Amino acid sequence: MAKVIKIGDELTKEQEKQLITNFIAALPADSYLVAILRGVDTEANMQIENDWGISIIESRDHAQREASEHKETAEKIGKRLQVEQDTGKQFREERDAKAEEVYGLNTRIAEMTKAHQNALDDLKNFHKAQIDDLIDKQEAADFEINRLKVKLFDLAEKAGAI
Repeated sequence: MAKVIKIGDELTKEQEKQLITNFIAALPADSYLVAILRGVDTEANMQIENDWGISIIESRDHAQREASEHKETAEKIGKRLQVEQDTGKQFREERDAKAEEVYGLNTRIAEMTKAHQNALDDLKNFHKAQIDDLIDKQEAADFEINRLKVKLFDLAEKAGAI
C-alpha cells in the first residue's frame, strides 16, 4: 500500500511527481479536469526535475513573450531579407544592363574592326595595283632603254665610231 502523504510532510521530487500522476489518474474519465490537466503532469514533472516551480499561467505568459520576441525577430529578419533581395535584384539588373552595354560595345568594336580591316585590304589592293602598274612601267622603260641602247650601239657601229 502506498504511503499516505499528510499536509505539512516534506516531499521528495519523486513523491511530488507521483502525487500529480496519482491525482490525475484518480479523476473520472469524463471529468472536465482531465481535459484541463492534460499534459500538466508532463510539464509539472519537467519543472520538478529542473527545480523551477512556475505556474502554468507564468509558463504560458513566458511562452507568449518568447513567441512575440521570435515573431518580432522574424519580422526584422524578413525586412532585412527583403532589403537584401531588393539590393540583389538591383545589382542583377545593373549587371544585366552592363552586360548588354558590353555586348553592344563588343559588337561595335567587331564592326569597326571589320570595317577597318576592309579599308586596309582595299588600300593594300589599291596600292598593290599602283605598284604593279609602276613595276610594269619600269620594266617597259627598262626594255625601251635597252632597245634604244642596242639601236644606239648599232648606229655607232655603222658610223664607225666603235
